Amino acid sequence: MVGGNAIANFVLESIKNYHESKYDIALSLVCSAIDATSKKEYPGIDNNGKRIKKFLAENTRIISVFGLPGIACSGLRIGYNPPLGKENKDLIKQKDQNGLIGLEDVIYHAIRCNIIHECKPDPGIKFIEETMIGDFDQEFYLPSRILIGLLFSVIFSSVNEIEKTNSNFEVKIGDKIYGIDDLWGKKDEILEIYESEKDMNGQV
Repeated sequence: MVGGNAIANFVLESIKNYHESKYDIALSLVCSAIDATSKKEYPGIDNNGKRIKKFLAENTRIISVFGLPGIACSGLRIGYNPPLGKENKDLIKQKDQNGLIGLEDVIYHAIRCNIIHECKPDPGIKFIEETMIGDFDQEFYLPSRILIGLLFSVIFSSVNEIEKTNSNFEVKIGDKIYGIDDLWGKKDEILEIYESEKDMNGQV
């Protein structure tokens, strides 16, 4: 079992690399933190992929609120029809009868697995500033802020409540500034604030 502050250290380094515009490195670190968090959260699931996708699916609301500006949802299905030569074979296998895939499928297969095996996200994914998700102009678009949502999904997880970065690092949620170490394991509290305000975003 992951102990100490291992997950917190990866989260903090992910944030630092994000600020240094080292986006791929920041993604790799947060994906590792998600891996470790999902292992703690679902110890009875041996399959790594199933564990991670379950975590992502169950945290879609957090990921969307903070990583997909203007979208708040508990589940998200997306059309996936890439041009020839840009298809991700693992994503193709996840398509349902309507040709849709889940956000968790995109994050796991096109981001996490590609980074682990190729040291970069799937080249068929184009990260953009706007909130556009899916196939557009022969590209599969994903907001670059998805990283923020992924970071918060790890920070807010109840199994990480004892994690600490032991830093003075602060994050902004809505109009309030919090010390990052005051937010570990606070998923329920954050969602309660969101339900009362209905207009939140996060900055790291």
